[in-house]
Parts: sequence; structure tokens; C-alpha cells
Amino acid sequence: QDFPQTCNWSNDRKASFSKRWLEKDYIVKHDKANKTVQFKYDPETAQAILNGKGTIILNNMYTGRYISSWGNLGHEAINLIRADKKPGEEKGKFYIWLNSMGVCTEFEKDEQCTVLMVRSINENSYKVLAKAEKCELCDGANISRVKGEIKEEGNKTKENRFEAQKNLATYNGKEIAEIYPEEDMFATFSTYDVYTPKEEIYLINDENSKNSHKHTHYANFIISEAMRAYIRPDHDASKSLNDLISEENLWEKLGENDFSNIKKPQFNFFKLIQKDRDELAFSNALAYFIGEIGIQEFLEKGLKISDTTFLNDKYKLYREKNNIDISFFGKKNVVIIENKIDAGITADKRKSLESQIHNAYKLYLNKTEIPENDFSTLVNNITENSYGRVSSKNKKTLKNQRTSQLSQYYIYAVAYLLSKDNNLQANTIINNIKCFLLIPEYSIQQFPTENNRYIDDYFLSEQYEIITYKKLLDGFFKNAQITDPKIDNYLVDFKSALESLARPVNNEFEEEMKYRFGKIIGKIK
Repeated sequence: QDFPQTCNWSNDRKASFSKRWLEKDYIVKHDKANKTVQFKYDPETAQAILNGKGTIILNNMYTGRYISSWGNLGHEAINLIRADKKPGEEKGKFYIWLNSMGVCTEFEKDEQCTVLMVRSINENSYKVLAKAEKCELCDGANISRVKGEIKEEGNKTKENRFEAQKNLATYNGKEIAEIYPEEDMFATFSTYDVYTPKEEIYLINDENSKNSHKHTHYANFIISEAMRAYIRPDHDASKSLNDLISEENLWEKLGENDFSNIKKPQFNFFKLIQKDRDELAFSNALAYFIGEIGIQEFLEKGLKISDTTFLNDKYKLYREKNNIDISFFGKKNVVIIENKIDAGITADKRKSLESQIHNAYKLYLNKTEIPENDFSTLVNNITENSYGRVSSKNKKTLKNQRTSQLSQYYIYAVAYLLSKDNNLQANTIINNIKCFLLIPEYSIQQFPTENNRYIDDYFLSEQYEIITYKKLLDGFFKNAQITDPKIDNYLVDFKSALESLARPVNNEFEEEMKYRFGKIIGKIK
């Protein structure tokens, strides 16, 4: 009964349970801990493990760039598609491919586990795609190549896996070996039931990560380069993940395959060159087309700026000026856009606030020393004014604030305006700088906001207004045209690329894989 506290399963594979171990008291020698551990037989615990509640496998799907181009079919596409019913079965099974190579040597054939399918959003966040309970190992899935084996032995291993799995399943009458003709194995686990979230669910593995979605769960785990993580009952993340899996009102059972609503994926030049999620490529295109269509029109229709002092100013548009993604420097005003696609804000651990102020002071005011009670006092006053205006509950001392690129860019803007007019006051400068954090529509929950401002513990983060790609597309780009027909053709293609970032749910990879799978098995014409 005390095995979770006495044995570290994740460090000793020999201490994992199989069915035969759970039928009686068992003594295990734990070599790494240099002690023996006695496991007392407990029917409830034993049955829970046999029912698949012992170990959870986090399976990170849709991670390779190969699945986004050239018509490749990611092997994980089978995970959410039910196979044909076999003789004697009431319904077809789901076959689960465990990334990255499919092989799993962590289980005996008669063990069960739960597979939680996720997709990486960024370094610390994952979107939950589905759960598969009572998963059993498929024949051949535990046949692994031995390190150092010669080529002939390796070929024999592949032959053995293929022989064990070649008749594993059919989909609309098509053998799985025909769907993946160049593979020697096709699935890791099988189960009769897979469940998908009724609403979006996110996992974060860093307590400092930000996600304002109501179904966000913290668990202390690390997914390896093999794109999987084994969460055994003694793991720190076990309770949290089991609670998530057991919350029945969050899940709905995946029924029979339905390809009727799957549309042909959009094609554009950004996908062709595999830049459809590339911040640099989109920032370059945004800057170019804004310049061609008109800066003032973009400020008014795209960013929804109504202040005539901004709209009547004369601007120069810059890309990567002082590392700012897109910026507009006018005679009296500054507009900053920080572009974030599938990424978060990164703290500037190398620079303190004083260092960022010093850099800006030197760059724009051509001074190497900051006079006492000068620029730093001004920034301090701005902070006091802005926190009172935006969010009093997040007001913190400068000492506790973390710096980031957001604070550095804002301080650059302050220094620039001071170089134009050294008599500007804090309240004036606040009104002459507008900062925007540009994100995909589907990322809106990952950036905590108040009054549409980005509220975080980064210094000056509240000065940044959240704007989504959907707002830019609907307000500015959708009806925009360029008189030169050659350039306008590129604009049309860019609008298509923007559609992917304007989606409310980031399920494009899932839909594209299902479309390709449906085409192969003849369900989509």
C-alpha cells in the first residue's frame, strides 16, 4: 500500500508492475536505492493498475515539420480514427501510435495504461487532444533493436515487427500496411474507446506559465526528445493528470469516423516553403504590405487607433529597428508591434531595468551616464501612472519587476521621444506611445489580460494592447487591394496564410492529417 512512497518507478524499470506481480505480496530488490521494498497486495490498488490507471503516457503529437508539407501522412493520424470492425468485435478498435518511433518496451503484453495525447504549444504549454484508456500493447510493439546490433540483425528485427503487425487493422477495407507502405510497424497500443475534450484543455509544466483558459491544469512533467513521457503512480504529476483524466464532464466519447466536414487544406506560398508559423516571415510580409497599402490606413483600420494626433503624424516604418519586430517612428509618436506566433514572452535575464534604461539613454540621447533623477525617474513615474490606469492589483515595485523585450522596446520609445523634446512629461509620453502584442486568435487564452492589456509580472507589460491576427485580417487586410496586379496576387496569397492564424482553435494539423488519411482510404474524394 505504500509503494508510491518507497519505490521510484521512473528510475527503475524493473520495479514496474505487471499482472502477475499484483496477484500476491511481492518483494523487489531496488538496486539503485540499495534496499528491498515489500509490496503488499491490495485488491483496489491492483485493480486500478490493471484497469489502466497505473501509468499515464503523455504522447506529443504533430511535432514534425514533415507533416505540414509534401503530402506526408503523420503516423499519429491513426490515433483518432477508428479501424474497421473485426469478426467477433462489436465495434472497431482505435490503434494508438506512440511517438516518435512507435516501439514501447516499458510494458508487459497484459498490462494496461492510459495515453494522454497532447500537442506542444510552446516550451511549457501543451494542448490536450484526446485520452485513450485501457490501452493494451499491440503484438510486435515491444520488439526493439538492440544497441550495437549488426545490420543483418537489425533487418531481422524489422521483419519480426512487420510480421507481427502487417494484418493489424484495416480502414475502409484498406490494410494498414498499404497506408504506410514504407514502415515495418504500425501501432503501439489498441483500445476500444478514445475520448476528446468537450472544450479546450491545456497542460502547463511550469507554475509560472500563463494561461487564462478555465481548463488549464498544472503538472510537473518533462516530455523528452522522444516525444513521450511515462507518468507512473509515484510521479509528481500522477495525481494531477489522473484528476484530469477522471473528470468525466470534460470528455466525450469519440464515435464512428466522420469525414463529412473535413475540407481540403488551404494552400499558399507560406505553406509551400514551410513558413506558415514563422514569426520572421510574417513580420517581413506584414511590414511590406502595410507599406504598400498605407501606414495611416493600417493604424486606423488594423490597430483601431482613433487618436488624430497619431493618425496625422508622419511615420517611418521599420523592421527590426533595435530588434523591434515592426515599429512606426513619427515626429511626435511611436507605435510598436511585437509579433508572437506560438511563443511567449521571454525574460531578459541578462539585463536589469537600469541596464535597459542605460542602453536607451546612450542610443537616443547620446549620453553614457544617466543623470540622477532624470530618465529613470521619468520611467518610474510612467510606471506609477500606467499601473494606476490599468491594474492596481498588479502594481509592484520596480525591484520586483522582470525585464523583457517588452520593457526594452517601450524604454527605447521613451528615449526616442525625449530626443525630440527633452521637456516632455510622463503623462505626455504615455499618450504618445502605443504598443501592441500581435498573437494568433487561438492563443488569446495564453496571454492574461485586463481591459485588453497584457497583464504579467514583466515590467511595463501592461502598456501592450493585445491584438489578434483575426482583427488585422478582418479590419485591414480582408478588403485591402494593391493597384499593381503582380503585387496584389502576393497579397491574396498572404491573406490565405493569415487565415491559419485567425482560427479560433489551432487544429489545422489534426484536420490536415485526417484529410490526407481520408483521401488514402477513399473516404474523401
